[in-house]
Amino acid sequence: KNLLGKKFSLVGGVTQLGLMSCNRSNWSNKEIRRNPFFCPDKKSVKLWERYLSAVRKSLVKIQRKIAKDQNCVVEGRDIGTIVFPDAEVKFYVVADYDVRAKRRLLDFKKLGEEKSIDELIEELKNRDKYDSEREHSPLLKANDAIEVDTTNLTIEEQVNFMFKKVKLIKG
Repeated sequence: KNLLGKKFSLVGGVTQLGLMSCNRSNWSNKEIRRNPFFCPDKKSVKLWERYLSAVRKSLVKIQRKIAKDQNCVVEGRDIGTIVFPDAEVKFYVVADYDVRAKRRLLDFKKLGEEKSIDELIEELKNRDKYDSEREHSPLLKANDAIEVDTTNLTIEEQVNFMFKKVKLIKG
């Protein structure tokens, strides 16, 4: 959809992109083998966090360069606060943990993997906690972001809601 020629950012708690915290004691051997960045001890976690900070700084520059002089929709946990703090319209997307876990379960099933809802809820809570408390680029709601609770909305309803908000704000 045409977003009225303006920059538009989407940031929120339901995104599934990004790297997970590596201070996980409950990862299975399968997950450890699949995750080349697995780091089991506190010393490694600190090294990992420093590495992530450097990666994030580089990625911010790349993201800004890609979006420069063009209209775009961008999603991520620090898009509205760190990457594009001056975006004209920002959304902070939230949903109940049960719903997020069920959505994530569908993603895993498509990959042929199985996890329990309880396991996924725990992972989501841990990721939210880690992302909210990290020193660099923490997950925060921008002061000027519109919060969208997607718990009871389909993807189409979410997009339509946000599109209407953009039209209302930008005319």
